[in-house]
Amino acid sequence: MALKRWVGGVAAWETPSAWSPAGVPGPTDDVVVGAASGTASVILNAATTVGSLLLTGAGTLLQVNAPALTATGGITLAVGTTLRVASSSRIVNTQITLDGGALLGAILDGVTLRGTLDAATYGALRLAGLVTLAPSPGQPGLRLTGADAALYVAKRSGRNRVCTDATLA
Repeated sequence: MALKRWVGGVAAWETPSAWSPAGVPGPTDDVVVGAASGTASVILNAATTVGSLLLTGAGTLLQVNAPALTATGGITLAVGTTLRVASSSRIVNTQITLDGGALLGAILDGVTLRGTLDAATYGALRLAGLVTLAPSPGQPGLRLTGADAALYVAKRSGRNRVCTDATLA
């Protein structure tokens, strides 16, 4: 198990020279993506498994275009970071901690999600398989305000319907 740090600025995840030490992270590596200053913008194009993943540093972006991203030790999104997931991509079998970061457009499959989930900020999340929504340690229980009302309005509207706050007004 090694610690891999992103040093590539704006580049593809699969670029060996964008990592310190050099080389693309492997399935047991702990990964830190972020920049103390400047921009850290990473595009992941191939299915990937890592030990753990930490996004840190305001403005850090990880764009997942790969079929799947798995972090066996969990994913943490620090303040000001964004994990953006393409519509055909999945975050699989991991724990995601939202520590002030944003998770956009994800399909979650076998995931435990901790932290504050704000649909107005994070947009659409699709759940596949078993997904657990859990509070962060020391925090009050998870709250999904308006979810029940929106669910019942959508169900009454027929199959394959989406209901938003605007629909409830």
